[in-house]
Amino acid sequence: MHNITTEADTTSFRAWLDIGDSWSLWNRYKFGWSFLAVTAVEVLVALFFSISRRSLPSARWLIAGIPFLLATIVDLFILYVMSSRDKRP
Repeated sequence: MHNITTEADTTSFRAWLDIGDSWSLWNRYKFGWSFLAVTAVEVLVALFFSISRRSLPSARWLIAGIPFLLATIVDLFILYVMSSRDKRP
């Protein structure tokens, strides 16, 4: 076996903790959880309309699309606010 040498990591442990604790690192998880919550609400709405045998209103695309649009807007706002917090000293 051959040992491959790499140069030493100059990043301190404290710097790695700051990177791991930054808001920008968690954005993907926050986006995923928000869209998972919206999906759960959409499933419940679909179950309600299928069990009660009511017909969906003519604006069914709005019912399906508005929650995802709102989640996207809120997530982008949170991304903007949290990334500006990470840039502060």
